Amino acid sequence: LFYFLLNSASGLRLVMASVAARKGRSGVWKALPFLAIGIVFVSIGSVGKTRASLARKKYVVGTISGWLEDSQYGNQTKVKLLQNTPVVCEVALHIRPHSDGFDMTKSGSPPPHLHLRQTEWLTVTEGRLTLLLDGVERNVTAADGPQEIPPLLRHTWWNAEPEQHMEAVATFRPALHSWDFFRSVYAYGATYGTFSKVPIPQYLVLFEAFDMPHGDIPDLVWSTVIRHVAVPLFKFAGYRGFVDEYMNSSPKLPVEPEAASHTELK
Repeated sequence: LFYFLLNSASGLRLVMASVAARKGRSGVWKALPFLAIGIVFVSIGSVGKTRASLARKKYVVGTISGWLEDSQYGNQTKVKLLQNTPVVCEVALHIRPHSDGFDMTKSGSPPPHLHLRQTEWLTVTEGRLTLLLDGVERNVTAADGPQEIPPLLRHTWWNAEPEQHMEAVATFRPALHSWDFFRSVYAYGATYGTFSKVPIPQYLVLFEAFDMPHGDIPDLVWSTVIRHVAVPLFKFAGYRGFVDEYMNSSPKLPVEPEAASHTELK
């Protein structure tokens, strides 16, 4: 009721502003304060509704045999921790056929991004992956071995054969908070339904929290407008970078992670 009244009041002020504007040039100036008040009330009402909605949202993650599911239906992408030390974080990725991605035309694709202080390696173990690295696109299979992604290079990837499943191992050095990132992003995917349904503000807050600039946003815009204006506003609206409830329930590492076979991880 409170949010309804706020928006009703803002609507009334916008009507008053439009009526005043019809009285001539002087009426336009008289209308500006009413217009400003209307915009403020609309903003307050919208933020209030967003905060209330996010406060009621329960972040859920499907976990089957140590795999984290990125969807509520267990038919999309999944990830499993292989090892996690201060030096290295290694995860197994499994992209099922026709999995959604951040880009709906590219199966299993994460948002374009870059790592400021990490080197990443992608090793395909089954299927074929398309890697877009610094504007250059190439197909990768198991025969090509690990693909190095140095810091500060924009990249994304996707399943090159969406009719088939694809498996790969992603390795990050140093580890930093890589596994926390996977736990959070998969929690959001499962909560909203799939990766493709996660709101853009949520992605921006998440990537900023883990110091991973979005690859489609110019550096200057990211470091100024996004980091210091947009992200604080999104956080005030209720979006979070970390999913604390899920991150506190870290799965136990296997005794010998390097001995785990990819056949067992399917």
